[in-house]
Amino acid sequence: MIKKWQRKRVKGFLSSLLIGTLLFSISSVALASDDLVVSADIVPLNSISVDEKIKGLYEQRSLVLAQKKEGYQEEYEKLGKELEALGGEFLTQAQVAEKMEIAKKTYNGPTPQIALPKNPKYVWSSVRNSWVKNGVTYEVQHLTAEPNSTKSILWGVQTGVTQSSSEVQAAAVKLVGSLIKEGASTIGKPVDASITFFDAVYNFITDANFGRTTVITDVTSNYTVSWFENIDFMYVKKKSDPDSNQELTFMSSSISGDASWTMPSFSYKSSGAVKSVKNLNGSRLFTYHSTTAHRNGSFAVAAYLDPSAPRNAYITFAEIKGYQDKRVGLIPVATPASPITMP
Repeated sequence: MIKKWQRKRVKGFLSSLLIGTLLFSISSVALASDDLVVSADIVPLNSISVDEKIKGLYEQRSLVLAQKKEGYQEEYEKLGKELEALGGEFLTQAQVAEKMEIAKKTYNGPTPQIALPKNPKYVWSSVRNSWVKNGVTYEVQHLTAEPNSTKSILWGVQTGVTQSSSEVQAAAVKLVGSLIKEGASTIGKPVDASITFFDAVYNFITDANFGRTTVITDVTSNYTVSWFENIDFMYVKKKSDPDSNQELTFMSSSISGDASWTMPSFSYKSSGAVKSVKNLNGSRLFTYHSTTAHRNGSFAVAAYLDPSAPRNAYITFAEIKGYQDKRVGLIPVATPASPITMP
């Protein structure tokens, strides 16, 4: 199936594939497959195992921030050290400014005034890898933006409330879930975070008659949703060229977060009587979701060589759902046209 898609792109039909998924001013990738997709005839110079480890470290850093368990800051820093041991580099303000200047060359919108704040909102890091096409080696530099402890377009918190007096079975209704999309396609892997009402409360109820088919009613839930987004900007040049010859060609994103809830009260039927439960709390991590081409340097090389190739693979929609699939948070996912447009 991938080869068929590749042949279509080589024959120039890619633009037709993009029409249905063009949600922003620049084109985007929206592939149905969750397998690793590599652009036609572009192969990694070395084993991709290191790249996969690096991608995994970024994923772990995102989840550590989302959960914020005791000692999370130390764990976050430890993962950063592991990233550096694999060739990653955390950039200074001056180094980030250099990448911003390079990004101006391929940004078609109004050029904003770049003034990096003294206390940046983002943690910027760099990883380089190489890809080969037709005997020519191209170097891809990943400029990755992660949120820090300052609220920004990559990190935020929302609250929401759901109420329902309808009668349903405890295991037949969700208490919390998520819907994440890339373009028009729902991202189904990793498994969508979802938990039924029964899953969330059964450990807190001592009534032996409370089970999966127990009828519940009068449910009120207060939610707090936090999210953390990671954006990867890919710069490409021929391996032998200086960084001044780089071009920013491809961008992608991932997202993770946490949804917590408090139920002031709910009722359920047991042995012919109606019983009331009050003040239950819980939380659920909605696990790391990344797009099909996230951190995939072959797409950056393809875009470097072909202006009609896709330019990004962004998460374009992220919704957190509460009791009975009611919306409790619509995450304003960031899809910047360039790092220079990030506020």
